[in-house]
Amino acid sequence: MTAIGSATVPWRFQFSGTLKAIYVMRYAMFSGGAAIALALAQRAYDGHVGIGLVFGLLVGLFLFRGQLRPFRVPAMGLGRERIHFVHRKQDKALEWTRVTSISPHDRYVALVLEGGGSMELLARDYGLSAQALATLLQGFLQPVRRGLLPADAEVRRALGVVQQDASSGTGA
Repeated sequence: MTAIGSATVPWRFQFSGTLKAIYVMRYAMFSGGAAIALALAQRAYDGHVGIGLVFGLLVGLFLFRGQLRPFRVPAMGLGRERIHFVHRKQDKALEWTRVTSISPHDRYVALVLEGGGSMELLARDYGLSAQALATLLQGFLQPVRRGLLPADAEVRRALGVVQQDASSGTGA
């Protein structure tokens, strides 16, 4: 957040680290539950548990892989010139001038782009309702309001974007 007088302007949005940890624990527990269930089934069938336990774990890891979806959600940073979407330290930026309108829908926010294209953001991925996220983004469609946001270089640095400079550091 950027401090302006006594108010702060939110500019960084990402899936909570605590929630990510909860999803990993759920993934492990659900997969372990599947392993135990198949181990019990094998035990009832032939008295052994090894193959059922391993096979159950593999089945559980496959079936419940959706629990890891929060790791695929990019962090979003609002800069003065661009909206930055950062995933695995790679930045995909969208210029504010390309966004013509923003509208909330049931669970997502639609960004209508120049040339008829659009982009949808699932609001819960950023910890807000669709209405709240749309209202926030709509406010920054005005260039005057974007002056409250940090510079794009600062946003990229804060989100941990890897710099892809052609020049490497000079050794001394």
